[in-house]
Amino acid sequence: MRADAHLVETLRGAAFLTHRGAISLAGESIYRWIERLTPYLDGRYSLAQLTTALPPERAALVEQIVTMLLDSDVLREVRDGQPHGLAAGLLDTYRSEIGFIECFRESAESTFEQYRNGVVAVVGAGPLLTAAVNASFRSGLATVHAILTAECPTDVSRWNASRQGAPRRDSGQQLEQHAVGSDDAAELLGWLSGVDLVAHVSSRPMVSRAGLLDQFCAQRRIPLVHALVAGDEAWLSTAGCPHGSGSGWWSGWQRRIALQGPGWAGSAAAEAGSASNVTTTQAAIVANHLIHSLFRHTTGTHRRPDWPGLNRIVLDTLHGELHDFLPHPFAAPVTPQSESEFLARIAALDAGEPLPEEEFSQRAAALVNGQLGIFGDITERDITQLPLSVSRTTVSDPVSLLGADAPRPVAAGAGHEFATARYRTALLALGSYGSLMVDPGRLLTSDGRALLPAGHDRTHALAQLRSGELEGWMRALRLSDGRPVLLPAAAVFPALRAAVVPYATPCGVAAAYSWSGALIAGLVQHCRRLTITEYEAAPARVFPLVDLGRRPPDKHVDDCIAMLVATGQLVTIHDITGDLGVPTFACFLGQDFAAYGCGVSALEALQDGLQQLLLCYQARVNDEPAYAPTEEPARPPRPAAADARELPTDPVLDSSGLVARLARGGRQPVAIPLDHDPEVHQVMPYVVRVLLLDA
Repeated sequence: MRADAHLVETLRGAAFLTHRGAISLAGESIYRWIERLTPYLDGRYSLAQLTTALPPERAALVEQIVTMLLDSDVLREVRDGQPHGLAAGLLDTYRSEIGFIECFRESAESTFEQYRNGVVAVVGAGPLLTAAVNASFRSGLATVHAILTAECPTDVSRWNASRQGAPRRDSGQQLEQHAVGSDDAAELLGWLSGVDLVAHVSSRPMVSRAGLLDQFCAQRRIPLVHALVAGDEAWLSTAGCPHGSGSGWWSGWQRRIALQGPGWAGSAAAEAGSASNVTTTQAAIVANHLIHSLFRHTTGTHRRPDWPGLNRIVLDTLHGELHDFLPHPFAAPVTPQSESEFLARIAALDAGEPLPEEEFSQRAAALVNGQLGIFGDITERDITQLPLSVSRTTVSDPVSLLGADAPRPVAAGAGHEFATARYRTALLALGSYGSLMVDPGRLLTSDGRALLPAGHDRTHALAQLRSGELEGWMRALRLSDGRPVLLPAAAVFPALRAAVVPYATPCGVAAAYSWSGALIAGLVQHCRRLTITEYEAAPARVFPLVDLGRRPPDKHVDDCIAMLVATGQLVTIHDITGDLGVPTFACFLGQDFAAYGCGVSALEALQDGLQQLLLCYQARVNDEPAYAPTEEPARPPRPAAADARELPTDPVLDSSGLVARLARGGRQPVAIPLDHDPEVHQVMPYVVRVLLLDA
C-alpha cells in the first residue's frame, strides 16, 4: 500500500485520500475487506500467498480487490529495486524523503542515493543564501558549495551556525564556501566546474547573472533553479536543465518586464538598486520551495518537468502561484529565412485553414497572463457595457522598444456580444504585439545576407539598430505579383527608430482568423486612411446621404440604428467613398457625435461606421475616452446632397480588388508576416503588416 494513501469509510463504500486526490470505491463491504487486507499489503506477501488458504469464492474476491487497488494506483507491486549503499541510519533520517519518492517511482532508495551524491552549488547573497544551504542539507544532499556574491549583505554568523548544526543530523554532509565579486563572471563559472546541481538566490533580481547561469547550465545540461526577489515578491523558476528553446528563468523574466511597464520593482534598474528586506522566515519558506523543486526534478517526481513557468511568492502573505510563460524569442537561437523559405512560408499561410472562433479562444489562452503574458488579462472592469460590450487588455513591449518608463499599449475591442468584444480585443492585442516584436537575428543586410553572425548578442544589436549604427532589412511580399522585395526594418517597425508614447499600432497591422482575412483588414486600413484624407482635404465638396430605409436587412445594422435612435438624436450617414472606390461612410449622431466606417462592401462599411458611432457616443457620455474611436469626422455634419441614395450593392471586394484599386492610384501594397516571435506565431499565425510603396 502506498504510504500516502489513507483509507476512509463512506456512505457508498470506501475512499482513499492520496496526493493525487480522492479515489472512491463502491460496495457494501468493500471498506471492511480493505481494512482487513491492509496489514498484509506491505510488500511481504504475493497475491498467491494471500489467497492460497482461502475458499475459491473469497480468493477471487481478494484478487478482484487487489486488482482494483492496483488499477487505482493505491497499491503498487514491489519488485527487486536497484541496489543502494545507504546505511540504516540514513534510511531512518531520510525516510520522509524516500517515502515521497516511493509515491512516484520504483527504487526510491537508489534514486535518493543518486540525488544525495550530487554536488550542489548555491550561488547568491542575502538571507536566501543561508536558507537555501540549510534546505539543501535538510533535503539530504551530502555536498554543498556555497558561492557568496556581493550584491547584498549575507549574515555569515547564521551560515556558520548552519555548518555546525548540519553534522548533528547527518555526519556525512560537508559545506564548502567561496566568495566572488558580483561582476566576475569568469570566477563564478570557474567555481561551478564539476557541480551537478545549481541553485541561484538573491534579495535582488540579478537578471544578468540569471541569464549567464541559464546559458552555462544549458551548455552543460546541469539542472538549475532560481529564486530572486523583486520588491515584495520572490520569483522562483521550476527546476530543470535550461535548453535552447528558452525555458529558463531569464526568458520568463523578460516576459515579466515586458508587460509590467514603468515603476515596477523588477525593472532593469532594480538590479542595481536596494536589496529587498527578506526576513528569516520568508527566506526559509522560499528556499524550501526552491530546493524541493530541485529535489523533484532530480528524482524524477516532477509533474510537469518540461513546461516553463515561474512561481511567484508574495512575501507579506507567503501566497504562491505558478505562472506559465512562452519562451522569449531572444532566449533561443535563430537564423533569418532564405528567399525560398520566405515564399514557402507565405504559401503555407495562404493555404492554411481559417481558425474557428472557439479554437482561437483556446489558443489565445496561452497568451493571456497578468504576470508573464504576451498581453494581460482581458477585462471589462470599470468599463460601461451598454450599448456595446467593451473589453481591454494591456499589451507587452517584448524587446523594450517603448522603453522601461513608457506605459504599455492598451488594446480595446467592442461588439454586440461579450465574446465578440473579447475576441476582437485579443486580435488587436496580437497586432500591437507583433508590431513591437523585432528580432535582429531575423534581419538581413541590404543585399539579402544575414545581418548578424551566429551567436551574436541580439540585445546589443537591437540597441545598434535603434541608434542607426546598424541597418536591418526584411523580406516582404509584393501583393500585385507575389514577388519578394527587401524593405528597411524601420519601415516595418516604426518604433524601432522613433517610438511615440502613448503607442498606437501602425496603419496596416492586422490579425485575423485567416491569412486572407488579415491581408484584407490591413489593406482596408490603408484605404480608410486615404479616403478620409481625401474627404478632409475637400471641405466644400458635397457628399450624398444614405437612405437607411433602403438597404438589405442586417441584424447588426438594425440593432445599431435602434440604439442610436433611442438617444433621441438624428442619425445621418454621408457616403464619402472617394477615388479608390472602397466603400467609406462618415456617420453622425446629432451635432456632437461622429465616426467613420470603411469595408469591402457598403454593408460592411455601414456596420463598421454605425458601431464606431455607438462607441463614440458610449465613450463620451460615460467619460471613458480610452476606447473612443481615434478618427472622427469634423462636426457639425457638412451639407449633403438633397436626395438620399440607396445603400450601394456593388460586389464585395477581395484582396486582389483592393490591391488593384490601390495600384490605380500609384501605390504598391506589400505584406510582411509579423512572425518574429515563433511561439506566438504558432498560436496565431495570421498577423501581418501591410505597407504601401510608391509604384
